[in-house]
This record gives sequence, C-alpha cells and structure tokens, in this order.
Amino acid sequence: MLPTWPPARALHRLGAIGDGPEDDDEERLQHRFLVWMGTFMSLGGVAWAALTVLAGVAWTAIVPLGYVAVTVVNFAVFARTRRFDRARWVQVTASLLLPFLFQTVLGGFAGSGSVMLWALLALIGSLTFSSMRESGRWMVMFLVLTVCAGLADPWVRTTFDHGATEDLRTWMSVLSIGAISTIVFGLTTYVLWTRRSDNLALSAANERVSALVEVLEAQVRRAEQAEHESRQANVAKSNFLANMSHELRTPLNAILGYAELLLEDEPHVELQRIRGAGTHLLELIDDVLDLAKIEAGRMEVVEDVVDLPSVVRGVVATLDPLARKNGNRLSVRIEKQICPVMSDEPKLKKILYNLVGNAAKFTHDGEI
Repeated sequence: MLPTWPPARALHRLGAIGDGPEDDDEERLQHRFLVWMGTFMSLGGVAWAALTVLAGVAWTAIVPLGYVAVTVVNFAVFARTRRFDRARWVQVTASLLLPFLFQTVLGGFAGSGSVMLWALLALIGSLTFSSMRESGRWMVMFLVLTVCAGLADPWVRTTFDHGATEDLRTWMSVLSIGAISTIVFGLTTYVLWTRRSDNLALSAANERVSALVEVLEAQVRRAEQAEHESRQANVAKSNFLANMSHELRTPLNAILGYAELLLEDEPHVELQRIRGAGTHLLELIDDVLDLAKIEAGRMEVVEDVVDLPSVVRGVVATLDPLARKNGNRLSVRIEKQICPVMSDEPKLKKILYNLVGNAAKFTHDGEI
C-alpha cells in the first residue's frame, strides 16, 4: 500500500528502484532502507559541502561530494542490475568511511562538529544483511574506526588545523544531530507504518479466509446432505425395482406356464411367439435389476456352454413380427459346424435383442 502524502509516496517509489517481481516483502524493505540511507546521507553531504564553502575550507567539500557521486553511481547500477548484495556492500562501506574521512579533513573530533554521528546510518544500513553476525561485523568495524580516530586525533588536529570557527562547528553539530534524529525517527516511523499496514492487510485477509471457510463448510454440509439423500433415493429405487420385479414375475411366470402347457398339447407358431415374447419381457425385467446391480457394483457374469444357433433362432423368432411390421425381411444364416461357445446366455440374448431390435425398428422395407 502506497503512502498518501506526495513526498512520502515519491520517497517510497525511490526506495523501490531495485525491486524485482520475485522479491518478497522483507527484501523490498531492505532495499528501501539502503536506498533511503544513501539518499539522506547524500543530502547531508550536500549540506556539509555548502557549510565548508561558506567557512572558507571549500577543498574539504570533496569528501562529502565524492560520497554523493559514489551513491548516485551505485544506485544507478543497482536499479539496472538489481544486485542488492553488491549495492549494499558498496553503500554501507562508503557510509561508514565518509564520516571518519570528513572528520579527519575538518581537524578531528573537536573541529568536525559531531560529524561522526553520521556513521550511525551505516550501522542502520548494515541491519539489511541476512544475519546478525554480518551486521555485528560492521559494528566492530565502527568501533575500531572510532578508537583509531581517537588515537589519531592529536596528529589530525595539528595536521588539518584550518582554524574552524565556532559557528562552523556549531552548525555542523546542529546539522548532524538534527538530521540523524530526523532520519532515525523517519525510518522507525516507516517501519512501524509498514508493519501496521501489513497487520491490517493480514487481518483483512484472515477475515476473507474465514468467510471463505464458512462458505466452504456450508457447501460441504450441503454436499453431504445431498449425498445422504442420494443414497436414500438409491436405496428406495433398489427396493422399488426389487418389489416391482417380484410383482411382475408372478403373473408373467403364470402366462409362460400356460403357454408351455398349451404347446405340449398342440404346438403352434403363435404360442411359441407368445412364449418367446413373455420370456423376453421377463429378461427385460431382469435388465432393470441388472442396472441396479451395476450401480451398486454387484454385477456378476456367469459363464456356461451356450448353444449359439438355438439362441439366435429364439431371438429371430421373437423379433420377426417387429421386422415384418416395418416391411423388413429377417434372414439368418448359421454355419452347420459351429461349435458351442462359453458365454453368459441371458446377457448374450440381451445384446442380440438390442442389436436386432434396433435394426428392426429403424429399418423400413429392407433386409436384416
């Protein structure tokens, strides 16, 4: 989320010059810290250079202006290559050395007006390293440089004594203390604002996730209820089919029984067709039950020796009236030496009934 205040927004965009699409939030925050540290110290360097020119020691401005040049080049390369490790090392090193070099050319601790405080920004920049051990090394370097500067201070005072006025030292102190305090306050404020924004975004995301979870749970409950109702419906359907089969089988078996008795007394073609049609109807009822078995995963195939010619003739005898109704001629050619086959006879009959029956229904004035 971008800040709403225009200067803060511009500063935010400046800090993002080296951001890549694969960088996470923590890496982007480190980029901003480094870029802002270099930017603020560069502004301080320009102010230092102006003060030294006004104080009549313009040649000393080469140190802060040199830092500004290094910063501009370093950030330009960083924006182009996005190599944060190299940019960080260059910037932190320059930021740590600048205050010591500037303090030296100004005449030591007494003549530099608290310029050393700017080295604290280098320590802040060192916090962008991936481990506290690396950041600790920069702290050790800062302490070593401070001790060395203290030991060399007598020599520095005599070598670089420019006769700095009290006004110059005072304004150097004012600039250092005021700028460092402002920068530290600004960076701390930004970090807190970023964390607060992240927390608000996280809370909003958690609320959305909670809402989605509630919706998902409701959908799961509805799906479970629908599945339960579907199972109950399947049970009811299976019970209905079983009952219907039982109710239909009783009168149908009676019809087939009487047809068998009549055929024993006087074989007749029409009676044979009645028996074939009744048998077919009984098999259709079995089909309905088979569908229920298939849905339940209990379908079985019973293989046995099948007299294929007899099966074919029975199918033809049953479906011949249907074929003649549409003007078709149903012809059968069976090889004399055909051998018995292994199959599930009822299911084989169903396949033949479906194939020949569909051909008889949808063919007119032809031959099947």
